[in-house]
Amino acid sequence: GNGKCFDVAITTKSYGSENSWTVGACTSARGYQNSQTYTESCCLDAGSYKLTCDDSYKDGWHGGFIEIQGKRYCEDFTSGHQQENNVDISYAGKHILKQ
Repeated sequence: GNGKCFDVAITTKSYGSENSWTVGACTSARGYQNSQTYTESCCLDAGSYKLTCDDSYKDGWHGGFIEIQGKRYCEDFTSGHQQENNVDISYAGKHILKQ
């Protein structure tokens, strides 16, 4: 790894305690409550990874979702045990704006 990290933002609705996720080598760090937003850090090299959203009760995330680099995933995860998505992680160069 090259020390690059990004935020994973999880928004729960009902039954947040059933929600968990993995992307690459990163996994959800805690149990979730209802109707909350959590931000966790994930450190992966740029590239394509599989995001898995899991629900322990097998009835989806009830409108909850996960946001990675400005894109929402698993918002349509409304039934079943898990949903898989491909996530492309990229890191833009740092541009310094001169006035």
